[in-house]
Amino acid sequence: MISVIIPVYNCENLIVGCVNSLLKQSYRDFEVLLVNDGSTDGSEAVCKALAEKHSFIKSFTKPNGGAASARNVGLDNASGDYIAFVDADDTVDVDFLKELYEAAEKNGADLVMCDYIKHTSGNSFPFSQPIRGGVYAAAQIKDELFPCLIMFDNLEFPPTISNWVCLFRRSLLEKNTLRYPEVRLCEDSFFGSVALYNANCFVYLKGRCLYNYLYYPSSVSHANNPGKTAARWDSFLRLNKEYEAYFSDANYDFSMQIKYNMLYFALNQLAYINGHGLTLLEQRRAVKKICKESQVTSALRKTKYPRVPLKLKFYIFLIKHKMALLYCLFHR
Repeated sequence: MISVIIPVYNCENLIVGCVNSLLKQSYRDFEVLLVNDGSTDGSEAVCKALAEKHSFIKSFTKPNGGAASARNVGLDNASGDYIAFVDADDTVDVDFLKELYEAAEKNGADLVMCDYIKHTSGNSFPFSQPIRGGVYAAAQIKDELFPCLIMFDNLEFPPTISNWVCLFRRSLLEKNTLRYPEVRLCEDSFFGSVALYNANCFVYLKGRCLYNYLYYPSSVSHANNPGKTAARWDSFLRLNKEYEAYFSDANYDFSMQIKYNMLYFALNQLAYINGHGLTLLEQRRAVKKICKESQVTSALRKTKYPRVPLKLKFYIFLIKHKMALLYCLFHR
């Protein structure tokens, strides 16, 4: 009934722990698709060994292309009626699949979401989304969730940003030919937003922390690598164009949310650059390039300021008016 897709990249010491948490599931009717994304360590061998040991585990290997491309390989080979995603360095609660599946079947839901526990070095805390729990019919999705489908007005990501706490009905994905845009960052955001936009019923198991998210500062999402700055920015620009293309003819006006999304990307990239220890001249050149990017200037044109702290509004003002040098001086 459920296909669990796990993208794997250089996680040879963590995959077994992840899979073991699935072996302990109280719900048993599922398959696991391990997609090795061109790992350079021993991950491929571990994946193959797990597949040889367990008949319900399948192993795939592909050239490195990022988690999005690995998940797409999983989607193309999945056979379950439902799709779940788990990251190779995380684990799940014993009732993770059971509770998501039962909620989907009971309510005829296209999409079910739970909460998670974020584990950092020496600290763990539950994470919940700022929306109500319970069942959302199609009309309630539009009324309550469309206003934050892509981006909240305080520049926070939408409720479905973490696809690994979601269970998707496979027919929803196939009907809408939904696959991940093959970018390196934030692909979850687009996939979750499009899925929720097309869902006829959504269930949020608020307060049920059934997933364990292990935060690693060195992961692709959090590592600060000067050599990847251009590729990172390119991913952001490509992803925002995906939003513009998909939602341009939607039956709801998402234009402001798309602008806020681009603004979030710009601020995120600027913060990333700030951590590189550049000279003032180098930093100014990098900041100026972002300020002059057409998608950024378009996002700030005739746009009301988001609901963020005054200091951040000041930075947005500097970006809007292309005051790159002043921006840099405030970040030295």
